[in-house]
Amino acid sequence: MTQFKDKSQRHEVNVGLFGYPVLMAADILLYQTDEVPVGEDQKQHVELTRDLAEKFNSKFGEVFKMPIPVIQKETARIMSLQDPTSKMSKSDTNQLATIYLLDSEELIREKIKKAVTDSGSKISKDEGSAAISNLLAIYSSFKNQSLTKRWTSWTAKCIRNLKPYWQIY
Repeated sequence: MTQFKDKSQRHEVNVGLFGYPVLMAADILLYQTDEVPVGEDQKQHVELTRDLAEKFNSKFGEVFKMPIPVIQKETARIMSLQDPTSKMSKSDTNQLATIYLLDSEELIREKIKKAVTDSGSKISKDEGSAAISNLLAIYSSFKNQSLTKRWTSWTAKCIRNLKPYWQIY
């Protein structure tokens, strides 16, 4: 597991690091899940789940479904709201960097308003604006639209016009 390798180099290794993939697999299998929406970094956990289900099913009959990972291309890797070069993480010490499932609507809006944006004033896909790309990816997922469509509608508009759009939600 690549996450174990990465985290064990930066942090002290504890049982949570070992146990997390197994607990995730148990949740998936317990609820007989067909599809599991994950980011690209979590695909390996679904593969482990499939391996465990296959082994169990071969020994005891068809008990568990074989889940498949569902990775949306545009939201496969959501970056930090405060540092668009690093992945959004629940273990980030900066509470403004991450949107949590249990965050209130108001708190999410505040985090978006305080999110880092790029130094330029225009929204442009070609100028490598990582922070704006990240905000547009999040916005397009809320709107259930493709990122390409979002880029088309926002290209050449000012960055200051983007954040007020979050008031709609």
